Amino acid sequence: MSTLFVPTPGQDYGFCRTCDKPMPTEEDKNQHWASPEGQGHTIHVANKPRLARIRDHIQQGVDDAMSSFYSEIDSQIARGDLTEEEAKNAMKSAFVDVADGWDDYSNE
Repeated sequence: MSTLFVPTPGQDYGFCRTCDKPMPTEEDKNQHWASPEGQGHTIHVANKPRLARIRDHIQQGVDDAMSSFYSEIDSQIARGDLTEEEAKNAMKSAFVDVADGWDDYSNE
């Protein structure tokens, strides 16, 4: 299996930017935030778990695709192919489920 999304072994999950306390795990971060000493502190996450890395990768892909889509729609509006109101109304009625789209794509 690829190591693309594997956290760095032996590296802490992150650290508190406010008090410099190391956060070995995400649970340590949650406990720190829940404690009176850690409320309002900012945590720098340096070594996310595998699932968080995969989620971020998928989210970035969706964000990039949406940006490209919006640019295309903007060009169509500028050419007079449709109005912004028509585009927004169609977007509001569209149902997009990325996981369902993947199922459709992978079953072709």
